[in-house]
Amino acid sequence: MLAYLAKLSDAARTFSPAVTAYRDTLITGAEAPVGAIPVFAAPAAPPAVVGGGIVVRTRRLVQKIRASASFTTAIATDLGLPTGSDSSAAPTPDLHPALDSTRASFLPGVGVSIPWVKGRHSGVAVTGQRGAETTWQSLGDDLYSPFIDKRPNLTPGQPETRRYRFQYKDGDEVIGQLSDIVVVTVPG
Repeated sequence: MLAYLAKLSDAARTFSPAVTAYRDTLITGAEAPVGAIPVFAAPAAPPAVVGGGIVVRTRRLVQKIRASASFTTAIATDLGLPTGSDSSAAPTPDLHPALDSTRASFLPGVGVSIPWVKGRHSGVAVTGQRGAETTWQSLGDDLYSPFIDKRPNLTPGQPETRRYRFQYKDGDEVIGQLSDIVVVTVPG
């Protein structure tokens, strides 16, 4: 069911720009026929409907497996289950913000641009350093990728190196680990 919903979501994401382009052509395009109206192509017939609560059912199944007399650490490892002293705990999600440092860059007229992955979080808290600074300064919160830093260089006309760290936010609460440090050189 989840695989079908992912395909359905992808199809809708592809369909939306086609409708927008068709609408724009109708409104501002040349005075000529614009072609066929886009038609939504849903994936093949959906699978049987399943009940909600997949996580609850999965946890119940894991508890049943663990309670079996033949359950071993090797089975836990094969199934990807925790094997430590608190093996009943759910695995901790990766709360390390994903930054694409290969796409972090200085854009003339815009500033430093750093793409990041929002995932299921509200946004990120951003800290940074410029030049020889040794303390991390809060640069505020960012709700939509990419983060843009429009600050001028500390010394006008001289290039400077900037360092950035991100940490996820859920609502007003900062959560998870700090990201890796992203370094960008800003020209003078």
